[in-house]
Amino acid sequence: MLFSLSVNNFIMALFHSRQTHVERKPASKPKVEEDALKLFREMLHSRPLPCVVRFTQLLGQLVKLKHYSAVISLNRQMLLSGIASDDYTLNIIIKCYCHLNQMGFGLSVLGTFFKLGLQPDVVTFTTLINGFVLHNQVPEAARIFTKMLETGHCKPNVVTFNTLMKGFCMRGDNTAAIQLLGKMEEERGCEPNVVSYSTIIDSLCKDTLIDEAFNLFAEMISRGITPDVVTYTSLIHGVCKLGQWKQATRLLDEMLSTCIFPDVCTFNVLVDTFCKEGMVMEAKSVIQKMIQRHIQPDTITYNSLMDGYCLRGGTDKARQVFDVMISKGSMVDVQSCSILIHGYCKGKMLDKAYKIFKEMPRMELVPDTVTYTTLIDGLCKVGRIQEAEELFSEMQGCGQLPNVQTYAVILYGLCNNHQLSTAVELLTEMEARELELDIVIYNIVIEGLCKAGEIESARDLFCGLSSKGVQPNVRTHTVMIHGLCHHGFIVEAEKLLREMGGKGCSPNGWTYNTIIRGFINNNETSRATRLIQEMLERGFSADASTMELIVDLLSKDTAAAAICVGIGSFSDPMGAQGLAHFLEHMLFMGSTKFPVKNEPAEGIESIRLRALIDLFDEIIEKPFYDQLRTKEQLGYVQCDWKLISGVFGFYFIVQSSEYNPIYLQRRVDNFMNGLEDILDWMMNYRGGLMAKLLAKNSFFINETDRLESDYPGKRHCVYPLCLVLYTFDYAKRVAEELSSLQKEDVVNFYKTYLQQSSPKHQRLAIRVWGCKTDLKEAAELRRESLQIIEDLEAFKMSSVFYPNGC
Repeated sequence: MLFSLSVNNFIMALFHSRQTHVERKPASKPKVEEDALKLFREMLHSRPLPCVVRFTQLLGQLVKLKHYSAVISLNRQMLLSGIASDDYTLNIIIKCYCHLNQMGFGLSVLGTFFKLGLQPDVVTFTTLINGFVLHNQVPEAARIFTKMLETGHCKPNVVTFNTLMKGFCMRGDNTAAIQLLGKMEEERGCEPNVVSYSTIIDSLCKDTLIDEAFNLFAEMISRGITPDVVTYTSLIHGVCKLGQWKQATRLLDEMLSTCIFPDVCTFNVLVDTFCKEGMVMEAKSVIQKMIQRHIQPDTITYNSLMDGYCLRGGTDKARQVFDVMISKGSMVDVQSCSILIHGYCKGKMLDKAYKIFKEMPRMELVPDTVTYTTLIDGLCKVGRIQEAEELFSEMQGCGQLPNVQTYAVILYGLCNNHQLSTAVELLTEMEARELELDIVIYNIVIEGLCKAGEIESARDLFCGLSSKGVQPNVRTHTVMIHGLCHHGFIVEAEKLLREMGGKGCSPNGWTYNTIIRGFINNNETSRATRLIQEMLERGFSADASTMELIVDLLSKDTAAAAICVGIGSFSDPMGAQGLAHFLEHMLFMGSTKFPVKNEPAEGIESIRLRALIDLFDEIIEKPFYDQLRTKEQLGYVQCDWKLISGVFGFYFIVQSSEYNPIYLQRRVDNFMNGLEDILDWMMNYRGGLMAKLLAKNSFFINETDRLESDYPGKRHCVYPLCLVLYTFDYAKRVAEELSSLQKEDVVNFYKTYLQQSSPKHQRLAIRVWGCKTDLKEAAELRRESLQIIEDLEAFKMSSVFYPNGC
């Protein structure tokens, strides 16, 4: 509630700012360009020729319109007509070369200065420094700056300092930027201004170094430098990213009290921050206040709002925003299309994504690398790998060069769609072209090789990384450990774990969970126990999958008649309070699948039911994972059957940081309602399940594990001793029942109990809304009728399962 009030107060503060802002529409660029070129031709043919100053003024106007190539061409025509350049002209030409990323030509213009007897000034060197900064060549920019200081002929001014500061901040080197700010005081007549401080404050806020930013802000004010809208916007952005809405409100009030009013950039920061936090309703409210203050939202505003909707799975609302932008004319840009395409791809609506992609040329927009990469990723994730490859080729044919992310996407798609040989060929081609490949690329291929059983090839690629100049990271080691464990190379897996620390790449929780699961699955329980202790000592904990295996391990019944365990709080180890009671419960209260109480009666019907449940579970497990996890990328998924208080049921768990619970439930419903087609493959699963049930185990421990997982006919518990009587031929009886099952039996079981339209279908949906959930939007999403339980006992007594099932 306090959080909501803080946000609302913040939005109201925006509304009560007094100044309004009316945007002036600039003159049409094509018209200005056409007039400038026409005037240039007239001047060139007039006699006597105008002086170079007139030509330079015209070139300056074209530079403002960003027609850099045209300016260079016109300057050549001037030289051919005998019009010699002056220092202003040459500075303009250097600026054009810098913006065209032709820094070599820009530096060569310095020679023209000396050839014409001209002296480069501070503008010349500042322009060159800016050119290097623009193209992320900050060390080159710093070298020019250092030479300016050393020679002393051309001292840097405040613009030069600010330009290099911007370069340092772009690289995230805030320390160097602050040191450069200190050097300004050493230069006489070069005092830092509001731009100097605002540049560094903005960089600190982007890195969430809010305390350092406020320290610099205080220093700025103490020196008598008045902050502007850019300064306050940067600070507001920083505190909003940390969710400090009260601090943002205070800054906004302070800003307004000094007659500094928010502009479109300030509002865009707020809209973007709200949307990234999933607070789309608040973002819409900010846009409404923005319009009321006569500040028109621009393309950036609407793009942020579209992105916010898409992040929450609201592609329909994002499309509505997109249509509003089209109706306003010339507001849609390439990023707008890429955002909507990404939203459609996340929702597996590839046809709609393709439609936007095809409409881009009609809107005079050229898809860029991000657009192509987004669509290729979407195609790969739904298994349309051939179309993805065709689009990849089309992308290069259109002159859009794929970046590392594009290659990562296509490699991931190939590996996950059983085209590993093509993926390896593409990697070889990338290496031959000497592309700068990072560890992410190699991780994808190594993981693909491990999953495909090509463990030797994966090992060779892993061992050769250092020779390629690429250092394996934690993920690389973890992927290899998983592959080695999966193929039974547990000794080598543990050796690789021990080597990680010496390589400056310490294992994390994911690594430990992976190798522990590998050891348990390979029946190396003593090693797994030792690693569990090591993991806990290092401050990591077991994840859901590992905990499930540990619990199963702890809850297994053995053939021994008695088990002695320490019970009660005095048996708890230091730092693990409650552990003894947990183990006591797991050992004496039965396993997850077979709780002691209310187990169903024995007989033919229970065996047939168990056979149907086991077979149905075998059928849907892999398709469920493939659809919701691999293809739809919803997050962590799990499905299984359970016996709770004598009632059999299937449960489905989907955990996602990107989608709301209602959307996730709909995706599960969609999967379950479309299962009838999958059941056509039932015969394949039946044979495999029967073979598993009838397989003989080589080791006693494996046989006891199997007996534990079989359905016990009778179970007695004598505290603290546990005596178990098994139905030893239970697996054989279930297998015999499986052999008699037909497809119609499974289909009827599905239609009777699991299809949503069946009158016998009953379900309980538990939706957990995260702390960042927009509860207003959540209320809008809920359409189903709800039952509020006020008297729990009365509710339980009204159930048809009372008292056994309650």
